[in-house]
Amino acid sequence: MKIQIVGAPRSGTTSLLDGICEQNYKRIGEPFNYSIRIRDRISYPIPDLETDENICVKCITSQTPTYKQFDSDDQFRMEYGIELSEGIKDRVIMFQKEFCKKFDKVILLDRANDTEHWKSYQNLIQKLEIKKQFPGNNPVFSNWYDEEITQELTDKLVKLGWRRRFDMEKDWIAELSNELNIPITHYEDLYGEDRIHSFEIINNWELDLDPFKLNEYLHPKYKLKQPGKKPII
Repeated sequence: MKIQIVGAPRSGTTSLLDGICEQNYKRIGEPFNYSIRIRDRISYPIPDLETDENICVKCITSQTPTYKQFDSDDQFRMEYGIELSEGIKDRVIMFQKEFCKKFDKVILLDRANDTEHWKSYQNLIQKLEIKKQFPGNNPVFSNWYDEEITQELTDKLVKLGWRRRFDMEKDWIAELSNELNIPITHYEDLYGEDRIHSFEIINNWELDLDPFKLNEYLHPKYKLKQPGKKPII
């Protein structure tokens, strides 16, 4: 079975990809994220989709073979000017609709809680900045706490345009859901405390794997965000 996961950033796409690929699926994560695929760029069409029977591909909604990944905030603001935003959206949706046709199952992910999602997105941008400054360190998938998202950080990211980018990603996954007539699965349901509900969601996908194992893999005890205060030591 060929499975495609498309989602907004920080909506659980990576954990779902990893959980599926624990069950003998070939893993391709963000094939068109050229900011991380500097030396191993994946060509399009993806050859592995023609040769592998069991494969799972995960993309963030805005990532396409022609979409420019930005290394600087100046480039981001220039491309994401108001006069260009609709053109970018059309290009992204058009590609994702075409790309999804290559898969037996398409899963769309987002978060319902906008406040918590925005906090998690801020944590991602903060950790990516640390990774950029210290290339040998990859804190993107490390545990984090609410107190790390300060008002100073929020104001900075809003000023640099990251809130606008965040909102656009969520708008685009909603648009893709409408275009494909595929409902969005929300992070809160898939990774929530109600594991019977999460199992029902997974089971209804009718994937060629063990839904019990996948449900356990996505248990909330594995979440990166930790409750309470950050330990002093």
